[in-house]
Amino acid sequence: MTIAAFLSALGRWTEGPGPVYRRLAHAIRGAVERGEIRAGERLPSERLLAERLALSRTTVVSAYDELRRDRVVESRQ
Repeated sequence: MTIAAFLSALGRWTEGPGPVYRRLAHAIRGAVERGEIRAGERLPSERLLAERLALSRTTVVSAYDELRRDRVVESRQ
């Protein structure tokens, strides 16, 4: 999946209440549930996503951590 397709799958994630990292995690979770991000597909790196969304890397790390904790995504090394 290209970064452009990934960003498109997030929709209008910046709208709504709550911390930015939770809104981002919620948008990614929704894209996974809708099948726009498929099982086994690589997510953008923390740095790349932070750069493209004009966020701090810490915000993206927090969103990814929440998704890992909730078992929506998993990390591979």
